[in-house]
Amino acid sequence: MKLETALEICKPPSEVYAFLMDEENLSLWIDGFVRLERISGEDGAIGSVSKHIYNEKGKVIERIEEITANIKDELLEGILKGDRMNILIRNQLKPVGKGHTKLLVEVEVKPKSLFYKLFLPFYRAGMLKRQESDLQRLKEVVEKLTD
Repeated sequence: MKLETALEICKPPSEVYAFLMDEENLSLWIDGFVRLERISGEDGAIGSVSKHIYNEKGKVIERIEEITANIKDELLEGILKGDRMNILIRNQLKPVGKGHTKLLVEVEVKPKSLFYKLFLPFYRAGMLKRQESDLQRLKEVVEKLTD
């Protein structure tokens, strides 16, 4: 299943990218994000691996993230691996207008079992709503904190 969301942020790509690359900012815009633990590699380096810990309605969820692509001010891509599914995330930043950024987020969810594959379409609307909500928070925080 693929989800796409795009929005315009009233900051240049360099500021949006810097905000995305700062791991301390993740809890400011990702719902349920608790913390990140580095496993290997350097922050943002291709091939670096981290454990992401989330609180989902009182339940602790852990996912392993591997950075698969990183082009300064343009692209950040990775895969979140979990027990039930893998989630490929591609963040593209494009300059628009004067000092603004179009952020296009493409998410591909790949279930690991037939059960989750069958039920994934029922979760699509909720997943898209959450993605849009997280990105709206990202926009608000980037615009506010980088002033």
